[in-house]
Amino acid sequence: MTPPPRASYGAPSAQETVAGSLLDEARRLAPDAVALRRALHACPELGLDLPDTQRLVLDALDGLGLEIRTGRTLSSGTALLTAAADGPTILLRADMDALPVTEDRAWHRMRPRHCTRPA
Repeated sequence: MTPPPRASYGAPSAQETVAGSLLDEARRLAPDAVALRRALHACPELGLDLPDTQRLVLDALDGLGLEIRTGRTLSSGTALLTAAADGPTILLRADMDALPVTEDRAWHRMRPRHCTRPA
């Protein structure tokens, strides 16, 4: 999708330049993100024993310069990105297990990964 033309004239602002760079990077990474999502949905695991899911996520995070820690007894993990300067901090959290739901699709009768966010 092409963004709408800018209303201003002249050189882009610093904010527009950063936004454009982030959008370009997101587009570059999109095929890998889609492939990871499809791989995760192809091997749903229930509960706290998620070895295949953990492996897929750890493989995807490998090489990103993150401090990775895995759970000792569970298929859990944390990934820490440390900033060079003090400032606001962001925490992202995700559940990786599937729910025991049967979808009404002939080609996809397995345990899909449905979102479990609180309403």
